[in-house]
Amino acid sequence: MNKISSVAVVGLGKLGACLASALSQCGFDVLGTDCDGRVVEQINSGCHQSHEPDLDLSGVIATTHIEEAAYRDASFLVVPTPTLPNGLFSNQYLLDAALGVSGGLKANQRKQHLFVIVSTTTPGSIESEIIPAIEHATGWTCGCQFGLCYNPEFIALGNVMRGLLQPDLVLIGQFDALSGERLAALYDRLMGTTANTAPVFRMSIVSAELAKISLNSFLTMKISFTNQTAAIARAIKGCDPWQVLRAVGADSRVGPKYLGCGLAYGGPCFPRDNRMLAALARGLGVEAPLAAASDAVNNQANEDLARAVLALAGPSDTVAILGTAYKPGTAVTDQSPGMILAQHCNGRVAKVLVHDPIAVTCAFETFNLGQLAFMEEVKVAVICTPHPQYAGLSVSPKTALLNPWGV
Repeated sequence: MNKISSVAVVGLGKLGACLASALSQCGFDVLGTDCDGRVVEQINSGCHQSHEPDLDLSGVIATTHIEEAAYRDASFLVVPTPTLPNGLFSNQYLLDAALGVSGGLKANQRKQHLFVIVSTTTPGSIESEIIPAIEHATGWTCGCQFGLCYNPEFIALGNVMRGLLQPDLVLIGQFDALSGERLAALYDRLMGTTANTAPVFRMSIVSAELAKISLNSFLTMKISFTNQTAAIARAIKGCDPWQVLRAVGADSRVGPKYLGCGLAYGGPCFPRDNRMLAALARGLGVEAPLAAASDAVNNQANEDLARAVLALAGPSDTVAILGTAYKPGTAVTDQSPGMILAQHCNGRVAKVLVHDPIAVTCAFETFNLGQLAFMEEVKVAVICTPHPQYAGLSVSPKTALLNPWGV
């Protein structure tokens, strides 16, 4: 009764599609559900497009009928949790998804279903909002007629499949021990395909919610520390920021990851998760100056880049921005340094040209990378995303090339 062999993935976006693929590749019977009929049609017809390596949805059946998830042993809810004006996250889409599955469970008396919430949530909100809503819709009690776990993923866009099958850690927030055991057994099977031995941390739901946000906030703090150190090093004559950071990262207490010269952090997770932690602390009456400082340093890094470019390019000049995605391997441009720089330059220089091998940015004029070596009108070219295509880049002798990442 408690073994999970069939699953539903509710929400087939960037993470949900990859999760459905990973579960299918590991032998689970997978149903994908999404409110967007176009996505469902693409998956069922084998025409789904993605930049994620190793994504294979051939074993996934998709539908717009969320109530069909009730016929699976577990449902993974991977839907957006947008940021509210107060900095916390909205659970509206999660509630809609949970109630959709609950309706199918109630109508067919399908008990012992395991709800697995993957979407990032505000700490405390699953137990205060989601679980009561499911209990009210079904008339059942969590931990008795159904189970629930919080199971956020720690992945990077452009390499999601590897992150799912070979994670550094697995985080399970369990409402009850049986729910946690069922999900942990699923991960034994999932990671067993790659002989991964990542530690599995089982804890209360609210502890897991805070652990997810805290881990991302720590990474933003590390990136901001790196950018702060690099800015100080560049201001000191004869100081090499690369050598400084390599030495700091060599200490085992620090580690080299996220400790290299570059630009500000962006993307759909880091900026908002860090701000949410600060908002959560304010609501609890707790001081959280590190989260606010990381955000301030990150904003300053974007400002410094714009100031450096505009010091070289005047109102009659052209600026070329290389990379509008927030990181290599993805088309996502959310709060990317390249897009922020383009907005800073727009209206202050004669023309802003952008290029990205994956992301298509319609707001600005694009160009082919091969043209850059012959475009003498480009005053400044800036590598804003460390795409490997930019290694050994040739530019016109009249063009100043800024390479913050050292590509």
